[in-house]
Amino acid sequence: MVPAPFGYETVTTKYVVAEATPLYISPYIYPGSVNNTKLKPGEAVESLAKAKGYDWILVGKNGIGIGYIPISRLATAKR
Repeated sequence: MVPAPFGYETVTTKYVVAEATPLYISPYIYPGSVNNTKLKPGEAVESLAKAKGYDWILVGKNGIGIGYIPISRLATAKR
């Protein structure tokens, strides 16, 4: 996974996947996905941070960053 080039911003929004998407290794180009992981609509993601300067969210598992998803493929979780 590639660190965001300008760092990260805090994100407090809880997200779910809005449209099927791979989990990307980088927040600013589509260079490839993480282990061919595909996320399905309605799947909750652990939002860790927003890549500063980009509309991408760093998602994680147990607090550890595992990849990025464009915000355009996410929806706010209804809780």
